Amino acid sequence: MRTNAVNGTASSRPNIRGGWAMVGMIYDDEFGFSWEFSDEMEYFHFAAPETLHEGRNKYELIGWLQRQWPLPECEASDIVRLFYVKPGDQCYAMVEELDKIPKPPNDPTNGFVTNQRCIAKYSCGNRPQMQNTTWLTKVVPAFVQPFLDKSGSWNEVMQACASQSKFLPAYVRDKRCEDKMAKYHIQQDLQKSLNENGCGTEADWDEVGTYIHECVAEQNSFIPTLVANGIIVKKRNEIRKMCQASRPKS
Repeated sequence: MRTNAVNGTASSRPNIRGGWAMVGMIYDDEFGFSWEFSDEMEYFHFAAPETLHEGRNKYELIGWLQRQWPLPECEASDIVRLFYVKPGDQCYAMVEELDKIPKPPNDPTNGFVTNQRCIAKYSCGNRPQMQNTTWLTKVVPAFVQPFLDKSGSWNEVMQACASQSKFLPAYVRDKRCEDKMAKYHIQQDLQKSLNENGCGTEADWDEVGTYIHECVAEQNSFIPTLVANGIIVKKRNEIRKMCQASRPKS
C-alpha cells in the first residue's frame, strides 16, 4: 500500500451503516459454493481513523453472509497487511521498476520477475520492524538494479531461458529458467550487494528468508516450494559466509 499521508483508515470510503465500511471479496466454502461479497463484508475493530505506522501494519477483517434457509450464516475472517512506505523511497522504487517489466504469456522469466517483486515488496515494507532499519535501503537497490539494467551476464542468462527446447513441457521450462535466474542473481548480484553494503544481522537475514519462503509458496505447490526453498537457503547461506569473510575483522 502506498499513501502520501501517515494518517489513513483501515476502512473504505464512504463510511456507511453506522460507521462501518464495506469492502468486497470472493468466498468459496467447503461445499463448493462461490459467493461474491459486493457489500456484505465489513471491517471490524477499526471503524475510527487509525494511524498507519511506517512499515508493516496488520488489521483483522471479519465478515458474514446471511444465506437463505436452510443454509447457515457464513462467516469468514482474515488478517490483512498494509505497508506504508514514504513517497520517493529508494528501496520501494525497485518494486515499482519491477512492475514495469512486461510479462507476455508463456514467457519463462515471468515467475522470476514475480518472485523478485514480491521479495522486494516485503523486504522494503518491513524495514522499520528490523534490527537494522537502514540495511535493506541500500542492499535491495544494489541487488535489483543489475537485473533491471541487464548488466553483467544477464542477457546470456535470459537467452538461455528463451532457447530451451520446445519439446520440454512449459512448466519444466519455467522452473528451469527460474532456477537458473535465481542462482545467478544470488551468486552475482546479491553477493556484490552484501559485500558493498553489509551482511546484515542474523535476525534480519533470517527475517528476509521468511519473505522469500512466503513469496515462493505463493506461486508453487508444497513440494516445489520445499525444493526451491532448500536450494535458496543453501545458496543464501553460502554467499553470506563469503560476505562475512570479506569484512574487516574487528
